[in-house]
Amino acid sequence: MWFKIPSTTPSTSVGLFSVYEGTSTRYSLIIGEATSAQPNESLMSVFINGSIEYVPTVSKGHTYYFDDTWHNIVFTVDSGPTPNTKIYIDGIIQILGYPF
Repeated sequence: MWFKIPSTTPSTSVGLFSVYEGTSTRYSLIIGEATSAQPNESLMSVFINGSIEYVPTVSKGHTYYFDDTWHNIVFTVDSGPTPNTKIYIDGIIQILGYPF
């Protein structure tokens, strides 16, 4: 997926996508500050399957991608008891944190 967020974006977060399967499974990708619990997040992905919530983040600062530049993101999830998420931005695999 390609995305470009203007440097003048007034919001602290921008949702890139969210997919729901039924009522208990959700996949989402959010750029910027999605929660106040992670003070330096620049990207947060969400995987919820029933009562299991898995939230890997990339921490580079809230407005790191609010730079009026095109970026390419690849987001993969191998489902299972503990999903294995990989996120590549501009061809570089990202180091993920798990604050929740």
